[in-house]
Amino acid sequence: MTAVRVLSLQYHELKVETICVLSGEGVEHGPTADELTSRVLTPADTIHLPSTTVHRMTAVTDLVFVDASTADVGWREDVVRLEEIDGRTGTTAP
Repeated sequence: MTAVRVLSLQYHELKVETICVLSGEGVEHGPTADELTSRVLTPADTIHLPSTTVHRMTAVTDLVFVDASTADVGWREDVVRLEEIDGRTGTTAP
């Protein structure tokens, strides 16, 4: 059995992201944490995530993706983590 890897359930107040899958499958996104859409992205699929879109990467298989995002002043701090299973610290809370 393969372990499932899940990144933070998060959103950004200002930052806009575009994610492109290089290999593997997975992503979840939606207007709120309770209204997520599971969408299987496969290689070459791209998703545009406007600011305030709740999202997380959930690997269905081994997953490699590229995340291109806006980089306005403060972009490193512009993350609100709603759920975190890996214990990351140093981010804002809702």
